Amino acid sequence: MAVGLYFHYPNFTYDEDPVVANTDTIIRSHADAFFRALRAETKLVAEDCSNYDRQVSAIYIGGTTPSVDNADKLHRWLDQTSELFIWDDQIEITARVAPERCSRQLLEKLLTLGVTRLDFGVGSFERRSLRLLGRKQTVHQVHEAIYLANALGFGSFGCDLVFGLPGQTGKKLSDDLDQITDLGPPHISLTRWDVCVRQMSTSADHPSSPDSDFVDKLHRAAVEHLSELDYEEYAGDWFSRAGHKCIYHADRAAGGDYVGLGPSARSLVRGQRSSNVSGVAEYIDCLEQGRRPLVEGR
Repeated sequence: MAVGLYFHYPNFTYDEDPVVANTDTIIRSHADAFFRALRAETKLVAEDCSNYDRQVSAIYIGGTTPSVDNADKLHRWLDQTSELFIWDDQIEITARVAPERCSRQLLEKLLTLGVTRLDFGVGSFERRSLRLLGRKQTVHQVHEAIYLANALGFGSFGCDLVFGLPGQTGKKLSDDLDQITDLGPPHISLTRWDVCVRQMSTSADHPSSPDSDFVDKLHRAAVEHLSELDYEEYAGDWFSRAGHKCIYHADRAAGGDYVGLGPSARSLVRGQRSSNVSGVAEYIDCLEQGRRPLVEGR
């Protein structure tokens, strides 16, 4: 089975505060150093892949939304992966995009990079839920993002919804489902609130989920609602219309290998799991020393 590549795109900021050195946030003036490190890591990974298949079926650019400013650097990295690995003829390249950061200019840039698929981080349409998730988009921005994806001719795109949020009722989740399905995305993913909390980088305390039995009922209702609208469930809590399954997710769920690149990225290769260091400064330092930025003991 072909390997999947995951690139954890860090958060770029203009803030020169040195505290960001210990996080997955990077000062924009250090972008060149970061992308040099990324290309160095990609080369080291390709060298380590010499004993197993280098065929790549899908690339997923996750983390923070890629910026227009870094499009050329991102393009050079994608060119490098096509030289070091063997891309499938119909390779899927997905970019995660926050609706509030979505623009025609950004999506046009992503098209020129060869991105074939978008994942929009919607989460919810209810303000309190969005605050809990740390998401800043408005309903208008979600509508505009999906309009642009359709207008610019992306082959596919998806949206996520979070269920089991503190204070979420069946009515609130039903409203979220109605609003998102009215927009007609060909792919929808469902994520439990407690899973989102584990994925959040902040160490702040978060409210706990409602009763687990109630959350299970919310999940069953959501699955039934989506199936009635011809969304096919696959690989657990991913739903797609015909021909719009996410190859990256489907291959991972089937036990396929994936290699994570960038700070905080995780890998699973031939049954062996590994994780990269989370801090951008440490990530760059490791690669400047010619070694992979792996967390020791994992």
